[in-house]
Amino acid sequence: MALTIKTNGQARYLKYGYELPAKWRKEFDYMDDETFNDGAFLTYRGCVYNLGDFIRTAEDSTGDLAAWDGYISETFFSGVVIKLRDDKLIMGSYFCSFE
Repeated sequence: MALTIKTNGQARYLKYGYELPAKWRKEFDYMDDETFNDGAFLTYRGCVYNLGDFIRTAEDSTGDLAAWDGYISETFFSGVVIKLRDDKLIMGSYFCSFE
C-alpha cells in the first residue's frame, strides 16, 4: 500500500467562526455560538474544517506523514493533511493506493 500526498504549497490562514459565511454554521451545529465564533477554521477545496478536529502526528513519526503536523480522514483511504507554519497553514490531500 502506498500513501500519496498532493499539495500546491499555497499558504492559507485561519479564520474565526464569525468570519465564515452563515451557510457554514450548520456544519458545526454541535458547537454553541460562543465556541463557534471563537473557533479556528480553515477552508480547503470548498470545505470548511475545524482545526480542533485534526489529529496530530507524532513528533517522532516516520514515513509519509513525518513532514506534516496533522491529518483528518475523510474516507477509509483518503483525507487532508496540514502543516502549521507561524501564522499560516499548508494543506494537502492524501490517498492510499494498492499497487
